[in-house]
Amino acid sequence: MLLAWAAAELLRSTYYLLSLLHIVPPRHDTPRALAIYANVITTLRYTAFYLLYPVGAGSEYALILKGFPAYPWKQAVLRDIGESSAINEGSERG
Repeated sequence: MLLAWAAAELLRSTYYLLSLLHIVPPRHDTPRALAIYANVITTLRYTAFYLLYPVGAGSEYALILKGFPAYPWKQAVLRDIGESSAINEGSERG
């Protein structure tokens, strides 16, 4: 998830920086190498979403599933602790 987020932010920030420098979109007086770089960044900026979105959403889902089984397990442990303390209290009184 972190890698998908970092890649998206890297592309977004690079595109934003190039737009502040008036490199994106390339103009007729932009050097050829810089124009190619700007076109590649622009293409990646608007198409990497198709790969990064499922990767990010899938990893979030995996983290949710990884964390979810801990909740019922903790509830069972707390319930068992409560039952054992009630048994212990009852045996102390009897």
